Amino acid sequence: MNTPPITLTWFQDSTNRFGNLPITQAAVDLINKSETLKSNIRAYATSASTSNAAIFAKPDGAEYGLPQNGTRGQLRIGLDLLSTPEKTFNTLAHELGHFKVEEPGAAITNARANAVISGDKVAYEAACNLTEGYAKYNEVKTRLEVIETNQQNAAAQGRALTNEEQKLEDKWTGKGVYGQFPEGKEYSIVKGIEDAAGMSLEPLTFQQV
Repeated sequence: MNTPPITLTWFQDSTNRFGNLPITQAAVDLINKSETLKSNIRAYATSASTSNAAIFAKPDGAEYGLPQNGTRGQLRIGLDLLSTPEKTFNTLAHELGHFKVEEPGAAITNARANAVISGDKVAYEAACNLTEGYAKYNEVKTRLEVIETNQQNAAAQGRALTNEEQKLEDKWTGKGVYGQFPEGKEYSIVKGIEDAAGMSLEPLTFQQV
């Protein structure tokens, strides 16, 4: 089910947790094509464990600072990663992927805490690796939702994909010259895992994933 779009006015509201970020209308248009990313954004904006997003000191850096020792979690993004709609989309998808599994009570948070309590270094490192993997997966998932939305819109309007829509689809699925781009490689990894899981009669082990 499609949820209401997020507006630029909402992003720019000074009382909003994203109000400090220079989000453009073009980026908002891209975000609204992914139900998962809209949900992630709204979850961050209403969570009791997050604070206002901030500009990161490193222009090409981004991070989700974990809530700990009484402080709230915080999304921090460098200006370079907000300089285009595509960069904005990918960065939000990645960092909010961290947020979804690392807020209090979430799967990775619990796994990491249990590993610390038991003194299991291997389990702790595995939890840290899994959160990065989930953030990458969230990028691929949200990109595929944009591609599907573009295809549905084109079909409903009786037209072919625009050059920009086709370029984005090719880039995000690693077609042709985009096969060696990071987005194409990430798509191939996720597709490979999904194909392996679909063919297997038994759940995949952590090592296999």
